[in-house]
Amino acid sequence: MLLQPGESIEDSMTLMRGSEGALFAVPGVHEVRVEVHWDAEEMIARVEGGTTVMVTGAADADHAAAAHAVLATPDAHLVLAIGGDHLIDGIAAIQTALACSVLRPHFAAVEAKRVGRRFGHRKPDVKAVAALIDDDVVMSGTELGKLAAIVQNDAKSGATAKGLAKTLKSKAKKVTLSSAARKNVDAL
Repeated sequence: MLLQPGESIEDSMTLMRGSEGALFAVPGVHEVRVEVHWDAEEMIARVEGGTTVMVTGAADADHAAAAHAVLATPDAHLVLAIGGDHLIDGIAAIQTALACSVLRPHFAAVEAKRVGRRFGHRKPDVKAVAALIDDDVVMSGTELGKLAAIVQNDAKSGATAKGLAKTLKSKAKKVTLSSAARKNVDAL
């Protein structure tokens, strides 16, 4: 996990897969503990924390199939972390999650960041971003700031950008924003 200046660890944590596969094998309450170490000049800094999460069972067969597709596809985690168009299996798993009404709000921001950025010869697609982002989408303050920067970088999207900017500004009132994310949202 790489943090950008102004990001906090809670904005960057994705609980999905570990080195041994899916992290949560069964529904229920699970405790999550995180310990991070880093070099700070001549010493090693350390911080730890924990919380509990409630993992719910599948709402229906479509939800179960979509969740399985994402959890069983290691490249889906890479798409979440680095994006790009080269991880075909991961993108297919994310598309499966987007087709599921239960999971769509949780994966729409990931896909919006991916399609909103240039990759190889593919240009950013702000119209596709706007089609993915609505009031139900779940996103961190950091993700919101990155989407605001995508909107700012596309001067050609006109009315599409205005509608998306309005949605992002509304969502910004409900999440904690880093100074960098706040600057991007305020510039909309």
